[in-house]
Amino acid sequence: RAGGAWTIRQSELTSARLAEELTKAMTDPDQLADAAAAARAAGKPDAVARLADLVEAVAARR
Repeated sequence: RAGGAWTIRQSELTSARLAEELTKAMTDPDQLADAAAAARAAGKPDAVARLADLVEAVAARR
């Protein structure tokens, strides 16, 4: 787990639960900053371009 996101099981997802989780995230700047840093560290800035290149390469082989 990289720590850059939170998940809620679909069976537990209600508007009240979502509001609760968003409120927690928005009222804890340190937790939000940690999550942002983890998301940045796990991310690949050129992911869209790499995916497009892969799709084009696969399509060209057909």
